Amino acid sequence: MNGRKVSAGTTVGLILATMFALVAVASPMARADASRFSPASLSARGWTCVDVVLNDGTDLGVHCFPPGFTSHDASIAVLYFGTSDPHSTDAPFLGTEILIRADLYAGQPCPSGGLPQYTDLLPLLGIPYFACHFPVGGP
Repeated sequence: MNGRKVSAGTTVGLILATMFALVAVASPMARADASRFSPASLSARGWTCVDVVLNDGTDLGVHCFPPGFTSHDASIAVLYFGTSDPHSTDAPFLGTEILIRADLYAGQPCPSGGLPQYTDLLPLLGIPYFACHFPVGGP
């Protein structure tokens, strides 16, 4: 890396820039033709789409993870839809969710989603990540 150091703030900045780019591209596509931007179409392109259900049984809809993600990634940009069917071709696109691995989360605020900080997913889903939602159209 040419001797340069990358700070946690820079990493978060890059994550946010990537997320905003995803939303900028995804939102018009979702409105223009849902069948071309859906859990089914993303799955066909190598994404992993799953119905997310909390430990208490609350269904949060289908979340699609990008190709190549692992449970050890520092952060993951996830797309989420208003359906419980991971094979849906016409689910409404609801927004983007940024996941930050728990050991890297430093209490930074969630700039969207109507919450003052990221949500700890360990007690809700049993995974060591914090989440921030960026719904289509804002909080």
